[in-house]
Amino acid sequence: VGIGMAEWRRHLVSMVDVFAESRAALLGDDFYNLRYDLGSGSGESGSGLEPMPMDKSEWIFFGLLSFCDFFVLLLMLSSLGGFIRRLIDHRTTRTGRNDSHSRLRAALATQSMTVIVPCYLPNEQFIMMETVEHIMTKLEYPSSFTLILCYNTPTPMPIEAELTRLDGKVYPGGRTLRVFPVEGSRSKAENINAAMKTLVRPTRSA
Repeated sequence: VGIGMAEWRRHLVSMVDVFAESRAALLGDDFYNLRYDLGSGSGESGSGLEPMPMDKSEWIFFGLLSFCDFFVLLLMLSSLGGFIRRLIDHRTTRTGRNDSHSRLRAALATQSMTVIVPCYLPNEQFIMMETVEHIMTKLEYPSSFTLILCYNTPTPMPIEAELTRLDGKVYPGGRTLRVFPVEGSRSKAENINAAMKTLVRPTRSA
């Protein structure tokens, strides 16, 4: 069933009136200044839809909305571009990560490593063996390494006998424990320095 021109215009006028009332309530404009010139109801005269020109405050409001829309559009494009680059980047795929890990493990397998654990007795006598056991059995490393347990104590301790017995012990994977008591040391820093000296080869003078 078709709708006549007069009926169509009446519907359109009611819609424009609702819009004008809403805008007048928000911006404080006069309702009749916001109506559109729809011509006569018969459709034989009138200039059609001719909106009233916007004032300065409306242009400012329109500019702010346009700027916000443009800013949100830039954010969406940036996020979409980052997502696409991540999808096509070989390093972020599962295969790429596995290849990177394989290359890293292969490179580490050819490198020697020494772990230095400084301790002070008697304060750490109850945790030092647990620390050694964790490093030698739980640490993930593709090759063998040496653990130097360097410690100092103001007085002889019973645990030193056990430490002496463990010196040179080889754990699974070729991991070797070396126990290094530092005589005259007063701090862990001195313990580390003493252990480092055993690793640095002296240079021959010309």
